[in-house]
Amino acid sequence: MALDPRSHGAQELLLALFRLAVCDLRGLAYGHDEPASNKRVRARYSAEAATFLRSVWASELADLAGLPIVALRQRAFTAEAEAADQRQVAV
Repeated sequence: MALDPRSHGAQELLLALFRLAVCDLRGLAYGHDEPASNKRVRARYSAEAATFLRSVWASELADLAGLPIVALRQRAFTAEAEAADQRQVAV
């Protein structure tokens, strides 16, 4: 099934939104195709990303884009917990 170009564009935009939220949550620089280098993210941005990823809006938008929100949340928050552990070990 071929997507209408407008639908495909909307799906790509939503995917970019989720990539940005996950990268902000994990403290990574956001790149077009994949995360780039590590960066410092203000706690506010990380908290906003976490709030968004847990929100009903995230569920609705993921559903529209065909993204598995449960798996996305699980991977994002598991990776964030691992990254926080690594930051504490480094200190």
